[in-house]
Amino acid sequence: MRFEDVSIDEIVQNNLSWDDLEGGREEVRQAALEEEDGLRKAAYLDQQEAGDVLEDDGHRRLDFFSLEFTSFARLGLAGGDTREGAPASGAVAYDRSYGNVRLLVEAMMGVCAVYIKDYEFGYIKPFGDCIYDFNEGAGLMDIDPEEFLEELIIPRLELDILEGKIDIAKELYDYYHRIPGGNNPYTKFCVNEDDFMSVQDAAKALGVTEGRVKKLISERTLDGYKIGDERALWLSRSQVQERIDYIAEHGKPTRGKAKK
Repeated sequence: MRFEDVSIDEIVQNNLSWDDLEGGREEVRQAALEEEDGLRKAAYLDQQEAGDVLEDDGHRRLDFFSLEFTSFARLGLAGGDTREGAPASGAVAYDRSYGNVRLLVEAMMGVCAVYIKDYEFGYIKPFGDCIYDFNEGAGLMDIDPEEFLEELIIPRLELDILEGKIDIAKELYDYYHRIPGGNNPYTKFCVNEDDFMSVQDAAKALGVTEGRVKKLISERTLDGYKIGDERALWLSRSQVQERIDYIAEHGKPTRGKAKK
């Protein structure tokens, strides 16, 4: 089989190697220069022969930054718990003041990627639009990555949050309430699966309708969780019991959340 007569699809699908092709390797390399896909095929065959998985000359230096939210952002804009330490309770153990959340920013010249992470969870999630393009600016190639962060990225994110283009309350809430499925450290170490109950069971326990339970979840009086790709809502069994105990002692709240 001749190098010039075989496509890269055929090489990949049939697991062909240099030994399967006719002609000396150097002659083939010369032929590779003369056809459109030749260099791609030659590179593939070289990498296959050497067992190369990563491009040793394809790395790029990215400047990776970790940013903390201010207390104004965490508590005021995002609605985090204002109690000091904000002890976790319920099916998912997390700092309800959002004190452990960090924004991770990969800054490249003209573009950045932004994610949320709580290092106790080992779980990363895109934040806002995730990819932000700053190529409309002038002279970006001359800006140091740290200046790029301070002069362009941070002001842009702050403006998007303050103007409501990024719903920071939803972003931070969803981080802990849209639980990844599968074998994830988040579910393995930070989620007590036995402490979940369905909306139907919560409604029976509270003596209200399922619609009322969903309203309490939408108001964030009760935490509602979604796990993996499931559409069903789940609640924390212990949190529902806390509400039952509060109502038994104080009566049903007329408005707002039951005291914690």
